[in-house]
Amino acid sequence: AVRFEVVMAPALRAVAVATVVVSPAMAVVLRGSQEPANSTYIGEVVHSVAASELSSFDLGCYMEADPSPLESGGAKGRSYRGLASTTVSGRTCQNWLPDHPWTVDITPSEDKKTKVDAEDPESDETMAWGNGLGNHNYCRNPDSSMEAPWCYTMDPNEKHKKELCE
Repeated sequence: AVRFEVVMAPALRAVAVATVVVSPAMAVVLRGSQEPANSTYIGEVVHSVAASELSSFDLGCYMEADPSPLESGGAKGRSYRGLASTTVSGRTCQNWLPDHPWTVDITPSEDKKTKVDAEDPESDETMAWGNGLGNHNYCRNPDSSMEAPWCYTMDPNEKHKKELCE
């Protein structure tokens, strides 16, 4: 068995056995114990399986322009929150947080929903899209620098540092 340490989302804190998709090619079943004080789940990998291919829902689509006046900052795929993690050339995307092989000089920012009328619980909401970055290697367009979602690749060749995603 392989030892692991995973910080679990609050909704999963009471789970003793969980299936987690690690990448499009692998899913693992985890068994262990939760440490409530710091919400770290410590245990072992008890089974791993090949995950099914990503569906069109998982890959998602992206908006070329903000679809309504209630949304801002999501054009050119900046609002894309799909699970694609390979480029058009087939290269694997780099995780956005580590600086290997490329340094990422973009700070993660959150999506922000706000009620149009804070006094009315039925009021429409506005969405100010953040950049979608975090501890993952999914395609994003965090700085709107390209016409569609992209990523830094794991290829150390400068020529393939940054590519559009499929």
